[in-house]
Amino acid sequence: MSRYSFVCFDCFTNPSQKIYTDAKLQAEQNTENDATSLLLEPTTWNTYYQALASYHERHGHCNFKRTITETDVAGLSEEEEKELRTLSWWTCRQRKFKRRGELEGYKVVLLTRLGFEWNPHAGPGPEKWMKAYNLLKDYKRQNNHVKVPIKHIEQGFKLGSWLKTQITQYRNAQDGKLPALNPERIRLLEEIGIVWGNKRVTTSWDARFEDLLEFKRRHGHANVPWQWKENISLAQWVNSQRKKYKDLNDGKRNNLSSEQIERLDSIGK
Repeated sequence: MSRYSFVCFDCFTNPSQKIYTDAKLQAEQNTENDATSLLLEPTTWNTYYQALASYHERHGHCNFKRTITETDVAGLSEEEEKELRTLSWWTCRQRKFKRRGELEGYKVVLLTRLGFEWNPHAGPGPEKWMKAYNLLKDYKRQNNHVKVPIKHIEQGFKLGSWLKTQITQYRNAQDGKLPALNPERIRLLEEIGIVWGNKRVTTSWDARFEDLLEFKRRHGHANVPWQWKENISLAQWVNSQRKKYKDLNDGKRNNLSSEQIERLDSIGK
């Protein structure tokens, strides 16, 4: 029996936990109270925030698409277009800083007060998502299945593309990535028969390199024909490596490492 087995750890952890909780609550209250005062400082951030608050007051929201297209600005004045593009850029930066833990507490408080969406890529809002979901239910009633073709349009809505996005976000949820489909949406989709299927398994770079070595052993060279029917996947992979190498020489960045280049060079032609 350990000589420490009699120690009551709760006697230590509970008071410590209470002190921490109280301190955390006090800090949050201070941040809430200080936010409005700090907004009065003449800083660049506060200037952008005031512009965002003004937009929110006029339009009822402060959430923008990450990429503003020509369609988004059609019919807007030059000043309105500039405002839209600027606020879209600025709000994206605030989300990035928050993810990194670099956004000060009072700024988080002020943006949250405006109803700022910190994770917009999790999917459209409830109303828009449910509208798409109901179109999917209509599709099932008409076709007795939910295997929607990727290019299918239902009542002017790209339903096939939307469903593909849901499946991608479901897989992200399983892998702990974003954007992710939330549990309620997963449940609703499964209720009407959505089968998520398995992720496509990709072959590793090393495995393809071994295939190339085998090709050289059999043929005496490593010049795989670009449409080699015996192993089209290897042919496509080799073509991809050649293109990546050319892009690197042209100053374009990609994921072909110097080590991989050396290994490819080592087997010659």
